[in-house]
Amino acid sequence: MVLLDLQKAFDTVNHDILLNKLHAMGFNDTCQKWFKSYLTHRYQIVSIDNVMSDLLEVKCGVPQGSILGPLLFMCYINDMCISIRECKLLLYADDSVLAFSHVNPKEIENKLSSELINCNQWLVDNKLSLHTGKTDSILFSTKRKGAKYKNFKVMCNNTEIIQRNTIKYLGITLNNDLSSNVFVDSLVKKANSRLRFLYRYKNCLNKKARRTLYFALIQCLFDYGIASWHNGLGITSKKKLKVTQNKAVRFIESLGPRAHVGYNELVSAGLLDVHQRAKQMILHYVHKIMYIYTDHYITQYFKCVTEIHDHDTRHRQLNFNLPQNFGIIGTCFYYNGIKYWNSLPGNLKSILSYQTFKIKLKQYLYDEIAKVEMT
Repeated sequence: MVLLDLQKAFDTVNHDILLNKLHAMGFNDTCQKWFKSYLTHRYQIVSIDNVMSDLLEVKCGVPQGSILGPLLFMCYINDMCISIRECKLLLYADDSVLAFSHVNPKEIENKLSSELINCNQWLVDNKLSLHTGKTDSILFSTKRKGAKYKNFKVMCNNTEIIQRNTIKYLGITLNNDLSSNVFVDSLVKKANSRLRFLYRYKNCLNKKARRTLYFALIQCLFDYGIASWHNGLGITSKKKLKVTQNKAVRFIESLGPRAHVGYNELVSAGLLDVHQRAKQMILHYVHKIMYIYTDHYITQYFKCVTEIHDHDTRHRQLNFNLPQNFGIIGTCFYYNGIKYWNSLPGNLKSILSYQTFKIKLKQYLYDEIAKVEMT
């Protein structure tokens, strides 16, 4: 994988090129004039010690801090894919990634290097600039295979791209063997730091305030991307998350540092344990896939049993086809989403209302926690 770093990406968008691209996307003349008015005749000024500079017209870039800024930038780079032939290009605003998979690391080197040169030329043609000094590469493999190949090198116009063992992409830390240790350690450290801060003011807060602060500052750390990374965690990493969450429950419930945290404490705090929370988030997505329109790049993998065969099985119209030879995908959202959904009772899967489904699902997951605790 190569993580592209664009220099001052939002500030260097060329207005004429952007307007031409909007026209090619189907925007009519009225829209063209509106966007031209929105983008042009903007001025900036600098003030230092009450001394004002002259007005300077901003001749390129999209307004940052606006709703339209990121959207217009995505329209601007949307056709970057025409420069790529064999690699996969992932675009998310200015966080762009080139990815290629092969059993031979040398082949990966060659493909990424050639595609990176093509991508860089597209950026130059569109008046954007690749910062090769901040562009990173990473080779994902097992530890055993990675140890055999130490000279992985991606080049771009005679410049070597820095290779990293750990990178941060869209807020999630990935290391070269795709293990969870680095990411979970970072998450736990951040959560514990915020929890210590909240404990300083524990005596000034009632339960409702403590719960609100927990959701605002800590639960969001657990929830971010949990549907994609949680099922790939090892036992040690899952235990670390559980210990951290137990501390948070004791904070909300004003319990002692060694008080037991189980079904009653979780229900009182209005929380699910980390594993059930991950399951809940995954099932929320799958309900949307079943009943609400979502992007094709997700829905294409979820095929109802009725689309595969006509066998008369119970609730088959509400089940997805579960792949048999899943291999490594046994830890991914695709496989676990189908597995969790198919295991739900039919009366739960048949609920059309998303809000009603969320309420009923949470109670169902609480019941699962109670059953485990009883055994």
